[in-house]
Amino acid sequence: MHVSKPPENPYIKQIFKEFSDVSKEMGVSVGIKHKKINVSNPRVAWEHEQFSRFRVTALTLSEMSTPPDFLESTGGLHDTRESTDAESVIRAARLVSESLARRIYGLKGRNIDVFAENSSLAINPHYIRSWLDLLSRTPRVAPFLQKNDPFIAALEKVLDGCFEWFHLSHSLTWFLVFWQDMTLVSWCRNCLHTLLMCVFKVMRLMACSLSMMRRKQL
Repeated sequence: MHVSKPPENPYIKQIFKEFSDVSKEMGVSVGIKHKKINVSNPRVAWEHEQFSRFRVTALTLSEMSTPPDFLESTGGLHDTRESTDAESVIRAARLVSESLARRIYGLKGRNIDVFAENSSLAINPHYIRSWLDLLSRTPRVAPFLQKNDPFIAALEKVLDGCFEWFHLSHSLTWFLVFWQDMTLVSWCRNCLHTLLMCVFKVMRLMACSLSMMRRKQL
């Protein structure tokens, strides 16, 4: 657990306590690592640092103890669905969901498992594996996502089902890079127009310069 605020902060301490208790029950370990924000650096190391800049309590959960370098560990040709450990993802989903549920609903010390196995709220392994299959076929770079991409449609469907009681005054907006057709003719026309404008400005400056020189001679 990576944080920007000191571990002695009461909010950070409470959240870490919930994650520690759940992790012990699941047989995994969770540690905490504090790193101050470098305000002079515009690029942040962890996601929570963007919120910490505005004094919002936030944290990042990661299996890495140190932040990766730029474009490091972002996947490659060998980063396929077969290389993903679904059991680790399922275990991490239960850890996060159970810890947050106990924190939000104040279930500390009540010996209640919100997402207990064989219950109606249990983590569905088939559901997570289906999402992993979809994500493995989805581009990770935003410009390669189409407006009607199956991933966007599936995500909207899930959000609509989870938040039926919540209504927005406007529909959800996905900030994507829309594809635009660009032909060689239009590209050449834009370049030619820019070139002609530059030539025209240079000729105008030369004409003004010659006019001033003639006035001085007179």
